[in-house]
Amino acid sequence: MSNTGKATLSIKRKDVRDQKSIATGFKKLVFAHQAGAGETTIDLAALTVPPDMAGNGFVNPSLADMQAAKMKTFRKNLTLISSLRGELIDFLSYTVNSATSITLFFDAEADEIFTGTLDHNAKTGVSLADAKPLVAVGDLAVGTTDFATGDSFKTGVDPQEVVVYRGGLIQIRNTGNSSTVLDGNYHEVDSGSGFSTLIRFNVAASGTPDSIIVNGVGALVERPTGSQQQEIDSLAGQIDNMIPTLADLANVPETDFQAAPNNIDLKQFGDRVLTNEQDIETNEQDIATIIGQTVASTSGSFDIGDLRMQWGSFTQVSAGSKLVDLTSSYADTSFKVFMQVTNQIGWTARAANTTVSSFTSTTGVGGTPNVSFFTIGRKA
Repeated sequence: MSNTGKATLSIKRKDVRDQKSIATGFKKLVFAHQAGAGETTIDLAALTVPPDMAGNGFVNPSLADMQAAKMKTFRKNLTLISSLRGELIDFLSYTVNSATSITLFFDAEADEIFTGTLDHNAKTGVSLADAKPLVAVGDLAVGTTDFATGDSFKTGVDPQEVVVYRGGLIQIRNTGNSSTVLDGNYHEVDSGSGFSTLIRFNVAASGTPDSIIVNGVGALVERPTGSQQQEIDSLAGQIDNMIPTLADLANVPETDFQAAPNNIDLKQFGDRVLTNEQDIETNEQDIATIIGQTVASTSGSFDIGDLRMQWGSFTQVSAGSKLVDLTSSYADTSFKVFMQVTNQIGWTARAANTTVSSFTSTTGVGGTPNVSFFTIGRKA
């Protein structure tokens, strides 16, 4: 006994070119609609059975069965024939709008009959799914421990949903997926919903980036190509471009139209967050180094972006004014000066910016105070 239906497409048949999938126990769904003059839409929820066909015992399938066939997602499984025009061609004679609606690119004639044939889900209960195994490939940058997978997976479960390779070697997850008991190689960072898109290694990459592969173990994620998700993602950019104009016309904030990000946005956002974290850590290290140099040095200067800082010391011989020259110039004379006396008590003074590279210290107290100073402003 054959497992292949008599009327279904099979790799054993000659029409391999038009094959959609191996037909194991498939059944066909056939619907019919008698159109009125000028109709341009076939609505599966409002079909008119042709009287002649009904008289011969024909009955349209249930709407639930036709919806389950997902003719928009699997539109190649639909064959549409007109009683006047013959077999119709997708995207030329018609298009599938949804799981229950077909738009014709012509006006139907009065009493023109349309019959559609759909490959339904297998009788065995195997449901078609537009999915792919989770696979993420990339590099772990030097000095970093986080690797973004893009697609989400269930975290902290046994058996694990993903297998991680680093430099070609399989990695072991910390016991209980712990972030504190580092007895393995990594843990899966829970986003708070029981799912994760981030692998955090116990040890950062050193010297050169490490090659990372994350493979799903029996887990499937939605595949963008040919699926509803692809269509949603393709429209996301158009919608994003419409939001500023729509918000302006409606006189409301753009955030009113904020929607959930798609998979592409999530991957890009995750990569951007990791890059920013690396930049912050690098800047912290640079600032700590500069501060250390500042404390250890009696004079000097350094720049951070457009910001310039200089420090040093001088001796004010007696009450009056003293011009102090700076090593580097500022963009203007609005830089700030801070002074501290190291050998006298109760000494007061003020500083007046003379030029972009000097200031004048004035005091009414006698003696020879030793003064340390610190200046900060926009660099020239």
